Amino acid sequence: MWLLICTSAFCILAVLVWLIPRSQDFHSAIEGKTVLLVTAHPDDECMFFAPTLLSIAATSNTKVVLLCLSIGDYYSQGIVRRLELTKSASVLGVHGDNVVLIDDESLPDSPSVEWDCELVGEYVHRTLSQHRANVIITFDDLGVSGHPNHISVSRAMRALKNKGKLQSEAGDAIQVLLLETTNLLRKYSSCLDWFPGLCLARYQTACDLNGYFKGRQAMKEHRSQYIWFRQLYIIFSRYMYINTFKEL
Repeated sequence: MWLLICTSAFCILAVLVWLIPRSQDFHSAIEGKTVLLVTAHPDDECMFFAPTLLSIAATSNTKVVLLCLSIGDYYSQGIVRRLELTKSASVLGVHGDNVVLIDDESLPDSPSVEWDCELVGEYVHRTLSQHRANVIITFDDLGVSGHPNHISVSRAMRALKNKGKLQSEAGDAIQVLLLETTNLLRKYSSCLDWFPGLCLARYQTACDLNGYFKGRQAMKEHRSQYIWFRQLYIIFSRYMYINTFKEL
């Protein structure tokens, strides 16, 4: 019996010792930096990146800039969604002056349109320069939900890197962290994905129960989008509880 207890305690301690440095990797990456979060639509910031923004907000010497590349006008609600984005960002700790919203007809909110990566890259590079950001956070190549607008953003990041444009004014490489797309089982396993996420990803950040409710409140600020399937999403989606990243 005692052997079983000691063995279990040792295993738990070993896992914790292994996880702690991995948890610190994300915070080390953003510590004292200016982080540029690049999203495709208003509500992406809370549906997918709430744990990230709340973690940054809790870091006193880290600044975050939110670049949203469309006004979310798929249902002709662009004017309303502008205001909703500002309110949601505020709940997540992003000051209104640091929210950059792009209104460009060439970047429509559409589930059937792939954006021009060159144009996306121009907006990202311009915002990088204006705010002197040295870390970028955005979607990975699968876009979490498979949305072509999300995927276009990731492809634009790769194009910028291949062209050597992801460098700070001092010539240092700008780090790009891509939000990991998981399979459907993990995606909708709610907080149960916390442990697998921590074990499998080098860069990760999670929120506590208070953080979850803040993310939920941020989603509620998008009143025009707060319909039944999104209400279910914020209960079951692991992205409301944990964000895991891979480096570009």
